[in-house]
Amino acid sequence: MFELIDPTLSDVLRDAEEGKLQLPDFQRGWVWEEDAIASLVASVARSFPIGALLTLKTGGGIRFTPRVVEGASPAPLEPDELLLDGQQRVTSLFQALVRTTPVDTRTAQGRKRRVFYYLNIEQALKDPFPDEAVEIVDHSRIIRKDFGRAVALDLSTVDGEYANKRFPVNRTFNSDDWFNGWMKHWSYDQEKIEMFQQFRNDVLDPIKKYRMPMIRLAKNTTKEGVCLVFEKVNTGGKKLDAFELLTAMFAASGTVNLRVDWYGERGAPGRRQRLHEIDVLRSIDRTNFLRAISLAHTYAARQEAEAAGQKGQELPSVSCNHTALLNTPAEAYVRWRDMVTDGFENAARLLHGLSLFWCGDLPYVSQLTALATLFAVRQNLPLSAAETKK
Repeated sequence: MFELIDPTLSDVLRDAEEGKLQLPDFQRGWVWEEDAIASLVASVARSFPIGALLTLKTGGGIRFTPRVVEGASPAPLEPDELLLDGQQRVTSLFQALVRTTPVDTRTAQGRKRRVFYYLNIEQALKDPFPDEAVEIVDHSRIIRKDFGRAVALDLSTVDGEYANKRFPVNRTFNSDDWFNGWMKHWSYDQEKIEMFQQFRNDVLDPIKKYRMPMIRLAKNTTKEGVCLVFEKVNTGGKKLDAFELLTAMFAASGTVNLRVDWYGERGAPGRRQRLHEIDVLRSIDRTNFLRAISLAHTYAARQEAEAAGQKGQELPSVSCNHTALLNTPAEAYVRWRDMVTDGFENAARLLHGLSLFWCGDLPYVSQLTALATLFAVRQNLPLSAAETKK
């Protein structure tokens, strides 16, 4: 089902750059703070563990729409594997160590900022490697003082980097030219040559050779297996729910954009807003909606099987458990989404007739899910007086 490997950081970032390693569509955007990236670089420089990566080999039964790691060039080919867990770490290291343009990040206060990362060579040679050795400089590469009136550090030119003994982190994997310029700048001073050689041996080489533990899932891994392993190894403690997996799988089929259909987009409200405009439906979330879809789909499948002559245990079960949700095809979602939406609204009307107007008056949200499904599978026809009494 899986294999444990430990590629070098260089290999991982190269695969990201070439598009061999990409992200599945359910992965959210990259949002790390600049200090967190600096701390990550420092941990790699110290050869400290930063957690395992989780990937899935492509070409199996699960199809996700892939997208390249942020900052990488658009990939002309399908990826060899998808990064399920480790997006923030891989993207942060890719942005800081590979890209030559400023890193788009944010401060601890949430302010957006474009920065470069530098290694203070003299600080980096201390034992142990201190956090202060990794420095953050805004996109101008100039640090000012006295309310911007004076320049405290100017790294806007390569000569400025040499003179201030600051090594740009994004030259880690191609430092030879920078080193040649360093020697010329210091007129081949032996002390400076030895300083950089020690820096390259003690700091840059460990970063290049840094090993990143990786759990690689086989391409025949089931959807349930992906969810289970993700929950076990995810460093943020976040579960991978059915909505996110179905979003990626539906996108790969080209049938429907599940996220837009539920949340809407600019100028076009989604089903969530439509349902939440009714107070008694405010507790309905995306999973409740998918459960109603699953119940309607599996009920219809059972009815069709029964009509085809199947009996007893041959009949497929009506279900909305995790496995049933993950096995919901995009075509079934498209078939039932409008009827289920109308079903929830009809369920709300029934509750209004019983003087229930607020979601907090219902002990279980599942009651609404079952009631909405009941309306949906009977084409949202109104209940008779006898059915209402039942």
